[in-house]
Amino acid sequence: MNKCKRCGVMVADDTSICPLCSSVLLEVEEAVPGDRQEMYPDIKLKTRLVQRICRIATYIALLAELLLIVINYYTYPASGVRWSIITGGAILYLLATMWELVNRRKGHIQKIYLQIIGALALILCIDYVLGFSGWSLEFGLPCVILCIDLLIVVCMAVNFSNWQNYLLLQMFAVLLGIVDLVLLLKGIVGLPALVWSALGISAGFWTGTLILGDRKAAEEMKRKFHI
Repeated sequence: MNKCKRCGVMVADDTSICPLCSSVLLEVEEAVPGDRQEMYPDIKLKTRLVQRICRIATYIALLAELLLIVINYYTYPASGVRWSIITGGAILYLLATMWELVNRRKGHIQKIYLQIIGALALILCIDYVLGFSGWSLEFGLPCVILCIDLLIVVCMAVNFSNWQNYLLLQMFAVLLGIVDLVLLLKGIVGLPALVWSALGISAGFWTGTLILGDRKAAEEMKRKFHI
């Protein structure tokens, strides 16, 4: 029998993912007859409380951004920078992160995708507001790719029994590396060593996982692409 550490429920079937929050289940000993086990705890009250806190935090954040916009409007002639766009992007990213963390309907891999896309968008936003010198693509993009690789290593080590679930995320890192390479060949970014390192590590990591994973990796790729 498996147990979800996050929800506190016992799951009788042989699934490895919690049906409530999609977290990885822990194996526990079989329940002894007569023992009280919380099979279906009431989590509605806790969920409503968390959502209410998130709504309050969202309201306060929006009021704060409105105040920052007003301040930026009156100080813009002196600074010449629309920095309220940066704070707005950062607040939006933090709010999206907060709501994704409390969203139990999405698995952690989906949340990782959204975090990556949000981080890239925020970096581009900051670079654009500051005059777009290109550092968001030259440094930001390859660094994000390397961070994805590191995150995948950590996730695979923690969730080793389901390591194949991260193959598609590895492919995503490779695709970002290819995009970075195209930008390099077009002359939009420099630093070829950083670009090739990001792409090489991502591609090597992915192909190595496919080769070492053998049948389990092949079955996961077939399942993902419905082959």
